[in-house]
Amino acid sequence: MSPDPEDRLARIEQALNRINALLSQQANGQAAAEPPAAQPVTLDQAAVMVHVARRTLYRYRNRGLPAPVRQGARGRPALYEWSAVRLFLESVFAMHLPIIHPYHVRS
Repeated sequence: MSPDPEDRLARIEQALNRINALLSQQANGQAAAEPPAAQPVTLDQAAVMVHVARRTLYRYRNRGLPAPVRQGARGRPALYEWSAVRLFLESVFAMHLPIIHPYHVRS
């Protein structure tokens, strides 16, 4: 059963609030937690951040999208490193994206 869209929205808003709190701490000179070393994301998760379809990012594979850190196979999606994909997405879509992907923010 798929999660309720309102629950998903609430979790995403909570994650964004935590990210904004970390960024404000860093701006105020307080010690902020380091981002996790590896932040693997799927094309679906990356596409949500720039408000495009997964297929749109799939088309960028031959036009500069960083290579996946794990190839997809047998129904498993390919995983991409968020730090590399974030830089690519910011340059292509002219958007500011969080350093830590909301999926990887833990309470």
